[in-house]
Amino acid sequence: MDKDEAKELVAFSKDIVRMKDGRKELLKEEKVEYVVEKKTTNVLVTTKRLIKGLTITKTDLTTKEVVGNGIPAEDLYKVIWKKCTKDLPVGHVLTLEDFK
Repeated sequence: MDKDEAKELVAFSKDIVRMKDGRKELLKEEKVEYVVEKKTTNVLVTTKRLIKGLTITKTDLTTKEVVGNGIPAEDLYKVIWKKCTKDLPVGHVLTLEDFK
């Protein structure tokens, strides 16, 4: 980083501080309400109907962004080669209770 880039970085950081302070003042004065967005997570879902006792493979699963619970996509290794404990429909969000 050269001198000019460092100056630009400092200017941007000062702008951000000013914006945050301005937002706080706006909230105090106008009592603006903000909608809290629900957090979404990429979870594992079935790509086809899986029957009880079937061994789950990578081709049986895909990921989907959902609001709520499910097995995170990065935990794929916890599901592969496990057996289904019940019949699962297409697009079912996997939970720990779905396999053993």
